[in-house]
Amino acid sequence: MINAVFFDFDHTLQDLDNAYDVALKTVLVPAFAGAGVPPAEIKNTMNLRWPGLWHRFLAGELEERDLYLYWLRDTLTDLNLSVAEPGLLDLTQRYQTCFGASLALYPEVMSSIQTLIVAKPQLTLAILTNGPTDRQSARIATHGLTQYIALLCISEALGVSKPDRRFFQAALHQAKVTASQAVMIGDHPIVDIKGASAVGIRTIWLNRSDQPWPSDLRWNPDGEARDLSQAVDHILRWMKEP
Repeated sequence: MINAVFFDFDHTLQDLDNAYDVALKTVLVPAFAGAGVPPAEIKNTMNLRWPGLWHRFLAGELEERDLYLYWLRDTLTDLNLSVAEPGLLDLTQRYQTCFGASLALYPEVMSSIQTLIVAKPQLTLAILTNGPTDRQSARIATHGLTQYIALLCISEALGVSKPDRRFFQAALHQAKVTASQAVMIGDHPIVDIKGASAVGIRTIWLNRSDQPWPSDLRWNPDGEARDLSQAVDHILRWMKEP
């Protein structure tokens, strides 16, 4: 019996990739138009720099206010592009503003959530996300999701991040369900799928880019979907199981 559905937020409900692309093209590319650096190289360098800084942030080594500043600083250093500190602060602020204004849900998200609610009105819907509480809560509210989501589990508030099993155990406790009664939908094989699977939660890998499952991982999702509507189809089928 499925009594709860847990959603990852970023890259699952919220489209970060489009916002990154818009901010890159609107802010960074014009700022360095004369430097001869291809936009793709800027984007690739940013992608390489982000994971290390994000882990430092999660470990408490970086304040959120410094995260994007250091990200752009390190990216520009790698590309041999120099910006004086006042200019870097301005560039960071403009990038963040443009990025935030460009955030949106994937097109099928609202209809998929409504399909679940119609199928089982008493179903507990929850968002499980890493990140700062204020920022993630504000973005979730801005997208109009709070009217459908009964529970928000955010790493900063919980004091532990996905894929730590304690994060998922806390989500189960707050949702008042057992692991066998829950389904986790997420895009990250380790952060979402491994973490949820480790405590016995059924999982759906949201594979929007149609990538092969990493061959070096010893676990597998219970289902795979190209978008949220396909993930919901899995859940509807599982709901009919005896």
